[in-house]
Amino acid sequence: MEKSLDAVGIGACNLDTVAFVKKFTECEEKINAYEYVPPRAAGVSLDAITQIAYLGMRCGFIGKRGDDYLGKIFEEEMNRDSIDLSRAMMIPGERTSLAWIQVKPDGERCHVIIPMAEKGMLRQEEMDERRDYIQSARICHMELLQNPVVPLVRAAEICREAGTLVSVDVDVAPCFLYDMKYSTPEELRNLMGQADILKACKNAVHDLSGKANMEEAALDILHMGPRMVVITTGEEGCVIAHQQNGEEETVRVQAFRDGDIKDTTGCGDAFQGGFIYGILKGWDIEKSAVLANACGYLKARKIGARSMTKYERVEEFLRTKGWGSLD
Repeated sequence: MEKSLDAVGIGACNLDTVAFVKKFTECEEKINAYEYVPPRAAGVSLDAITQIAYLGMRCGFIGKRGDDYLGKIFEEEMNRDSIDLSRAMMIPGERTSLAWIQVKPDGERCHVIIPMAEKGMLRQEEMDERRDYIQSARICHMELLQNPVVPLVRAAEICREAGTLVSVDVDVAPCFLYDMKYSTPEELRNLMGQADILKACKNAVHDLSGKANMEEAALDILHMGPRMVVITTGEEGCVIAHQQNGEEETVRVQAFRDGDIKDTTGCGDAFQGGFIYGILKGWDIEKSAVLANACGYLKARKIGARSMTKYERVEEFLRTKGWGSLD
């Protein structure tokens, strides 16, 4: 099947409001923010898709938003960034998902997420209705934070039918998914087994493996079925486990530490966007991870979850590290 898109994201349509604070709020405490960012589009999958689009690839997105003013902001930003919303959904009378975020001067942050009501959840039949669109992409990248897992399993099965790669971001501890009734352990294991690339944050790793050594944890998760496991470890970079010539292999790639960190919100998503770009370009895993680390680092130097860095600036930065063109 001809691939008219490079990447399609499936996930939540959020509007993030960010307050920059000296410290996180404690019980019964009032604090002032020293800087503020009004509502801007964001989402785990959407952020990664934005990074891929900013690097010059063709991208689309499947998610649900309300018809309120937040939904209009979301649509305007997607149109500006040339991210196709032709198969996304706007639900009349519903409020778009939103999040309030506090960010400290060192870039640490915490979130309060207010998802859409049940009408905002993706459904299995909606994946079937978008079969051709999903299969028109070279890769489909999906997240677990605000949606049930069963529709994502169906989307992954649709991908498999057409040779579309599957990327899954476990951006939250699985215990959260179970508590929110988004998934059972069996459903999550099913989705993980469909993944060509499974990215896991440190909190998810603790639930999935329990091992403190990230190389050992990555191999544990690899044994659960994904073809490749990527663990982001913040300022330490990333660890990747995969099969190489029939043997299991782990690779650790160091992060960039050039300073000037402002906001780490969305860094892991920018990382994944850069990593997917490298894989789609046919690069090896280590080179793709270096690009991913660069995208994550450059995002951390900007404010806002979807403040990704465009092709020219990423290329300029990597040239200072001895790289040539990103092509």
